[in-house]
Amino acid sequence: MLVSTSGGSFHGYMDEHLEQLGRMREVVLSVQSFALAAELLCSSDYVSTLPSRFASRYADRLDTFELPFRAGGFSLFAAWHPRNHADPAIRWLRDALCTLYTA
Repeated sequence: MLVSTSGGSFHGYMDEHLEQLGRMREVVLSVQSFALAAELLCSSDYVSTLPSRFASRYADRLDTFELPFRAGGFSLFAAWHPRNHADPAIRWLRDALCTLYTA
């Protein structure tokens, strides 16, 4: 199963990474969200690659394991409308996210 936020693609980042390693996978299902993927995994025999922090939320219902290769290269971004740049709540959220993801 592949999570394709662009909508229905059956080829993604992990496939490109596997090709560089001389490997490939057969994707039989493509969904648009990690949450939907996790729910489908809980009631099927599919497998999928998910962010570890996300997968840990389902540790009581899913078996997880580390990939047998390094799959780095991901960046996290936060975005907001410029009119909210000085908003105290948005500033607090940005600071909280930075603290969480730089720890």
